[in-house]
This record gives sequence, C-alpha cells and structure tokens, in this order.
Amino acid sequence: MAFPINGPEFMLSDNCPNTKAICEYVARHASEMMRSMVRAPDGEEVQELVNPSPRGRQARLGAILDDMVFRQGLSPDRIIILGGHNIARTCIPTNGIVGRFKVVEGGATGRHTVRYHTYMKFKGCEADAVILLDVDPNDARWSDRAIYTTASRAKHLLYVVRTA
Repeated sequence: MAFPINGPEFMLSDNCPNTKAICEYVARHASEMMRSMVRAPDGEEVQELVNPSPRGRQARLGAILDDMVFRQGLSPDRIIILGGHNIARTCIPTNGIVGRFKVVEGGATGRHTVRYHTYMKFKGCEADAVILLDVDPNDARWSDRAIYTTASRAKHLLYVVRTA
C-alpha cells in the first residue's frame, strides 16, 4: 500500500470506536447510513436531558458528574464536556464550579477537575465519557453534522444536555 491510493472511493459504514447505543444516536444525525460493529458492546443508553434554564442545566451537569465519578467510579480525566461556544458562553458559572467539580477550558486536570472544550477544538479526539452541553436546536452551531461529530467522540458514555 502506497499513498496516494489510486482507486475508487468507498464509504466506510461500520462504526468501530463507539458502543452500539452511542452509534445508534450518532447515526440519527449522520448524512450517510451507519451501523455499529457486530462485536461492539451494547453500552449504556444515551441520556438526553432537556432544561431551558441555565441554572437547571448547571444542576443537571453537576448531577451527571457526581453520578459518573462517585457512583460509577469514573476518573474525571476520562470525562470531557463539549460545547458549541467557549466556556464563558455556556451555563457553566464564571468560577467554573459545578457541584463538587471545577470545570476548566483546555487541558488542565486534577482530582475534581473536568475539562471543557468546544467541539471544534476536540475534533479527532475521543473520551470514555462525553457530555454535550447547552445543545440548542436554534443555534446553527448545533446542526445535525455538529451533533454527529461531537457525539461520536464518546466511546462508552454519552449525555446530551439540551436547552429545548
């Protein structure tokens, strides 16, 4: 095999990195047909939570983080919060404190620190658990293509916190 490959294009339709549950969610937002790998684990159901209030979404985010870290035993460095805007334009307060956690934009991690990135900066990356935050159907940044791209970053757990 040498590059460039001079042959007909072909579509890859098997999803490998995600659980079946995440793949099903991602496929609803894909422009092409997609299916999960036969041997992929079933995985947990994708959780979609709707709350029009920024404070309500903040509380949901804190509850999700508590559940993942303290009940499920997931390390905070395996969790990523992804949004369509920089952290200052989300429901996360200016001090970054959400429940028992500090949410920071970028790469810093710590015992109770969870990273936030825009989905544009997190392209090509993956995380065990992903929380899509402030998903707004009226915001052009949350098109089906954007949701497809963002949700596909989750390998095992996916939560979608929507405005409506």
